[in-house]
Parts: sequence; C-alpha cells; structure tokens
Amino acid sequence: MSIGDQPTQDDVDSLASFVEAVAELDSEPFFSRDEPRKLSSSGDKFTYHLGDRFHFRSALITFRRIWMKGDAENFEHVCNVIWKFTTPPPNTFLAFIRDSIRKELDEEPQWPRPINVQAES
Repeated sequence: MSIGDQPTQDDVDSLASFVEAVAELDSEPFFSRDEPRKLSSSGDKFTYHLGDRFHFRSALITFRRIWMKGDAENFEHVCNVIWKFTTPPPNTFLAFIRDSIRKELDEEPQWPRPINVQAES
C-alpha cells in the first residue's frame, strides 16, 4: 500500500456486502444453539441430523454468497481487498486466517467430522 491509495467503490461495496452476509448468517436460526442437532450411528455408518431443512436452506443461500468465487462478498476476494489497505502486523493475522481456510479446503475431509452434537442411542 502506498500513501494516497484509496479503495475503489467496488472494494467498499464488496466489504460491505461481506459484512452484511456475515451478520445475516449470525442471525440465522440454523446456527442457533436451540436448533436440534444430533448424530446417530449404526455400526460404522453415521447420520447427522441438522435440524429444520428450511433453516438450513435459508443459511445456505447466505453462505453461498461468501463461498462462491466471483461474488462480490466472496471471502477470498474480501481478504485481498483488506490486504491491499492493511500493513503489518494486522495483515499477518489476515494471512493466518486466509491460509487456515485454504488449508482446510485443501485437505481431504475425514468423516465423521467432529461437530457439537448429542449422540442418539
């Protein structure tokens, strides 16, 4: 970043859309502690029960905005926007977060993944 650099209107809009999407996810009933979640197993087979499908769908629509490349509020894109206008040490933390997400996406998922559920007998 050099002195005098200013974010473009697209940069500002992307960041605002990202913050809005995160706030929407935070208020989604799907992520509420009251949303029923449980794990059942039979031998080596596991089934996750993740609550109301309409709550899931609502959260998924918002999550997609953050996830999909090409969308203004895409996480990777917003990280790059923030990076352009941040100097150390804050951008070191940003790099840590971005790299952690990239690492998670690059690893082969292990099932069942640990989630906060109560097992059903």
